[in-house]
Amino acid sequence: MNNDLTVKNALIIFERPLVVQSRLIYGLAYNSEKERINTENGNDISIFIGYLTAADYWERNGGTIGKNTWITPSKKMSFVEDVSLIMLVSNLLKGAVGWETMEFSFPIEIREGELDKDDPCLVISRELIQRYYKEITKISEDEKIE
Repeated sequence: MNNDLTVKNALIIFERPLVVQSRLIYGLAYNSEKERINTENGNDISIFIGYLTAADYWERNGGTIGKNTWITPSKKMSFVEDVSLIMLVSNLLKGAVGWETMEFSFPIEIREGELDKDDPCLVISRELIQRYYKEITKISEDEKIE
C-alpha cells in the first residue's frame, strides 16, 4: 500500500444513512494506516461516528446545528460546539448506529460527487458504497431525508 496517508483505502458503511444538515451520509472513506495512528493517539474514529450519530438524532428531534452551535428545538437555548460537547455527545451515542468496516490493499476509486466537499471523508453517494459492497441490505432503496 502507498505510504501517502491522504489516499483512502477503507470504508465504513453505516447500518442506516445519517442525516446531518440535510445531507445523507452513508458512511466514511478514510486511510486505514492514518486511522491506526489516530487510534494509537486516542482519537478513534468511533468518536467521529458518535458525533455524527448525535448530530443526526439532534436534528431528527427538531434541533439545529449552525456554525459551532447546537440550538434546541425551542430556539431558547444553544450550546457551543467545543471539545467537551463533542466528547459528551460522541460518548452518549457511541454504538447507537452500527457499521461495517472494509479495508483494501489498494486505493478506493472516488468519483465526482461521492464525498462531501466540506468534509471529504463523508460518503454522500450510495454508489460509492455499492461499488465495494454489492449486497447492501441495510440501506433501503427508498431512504429519504425527512
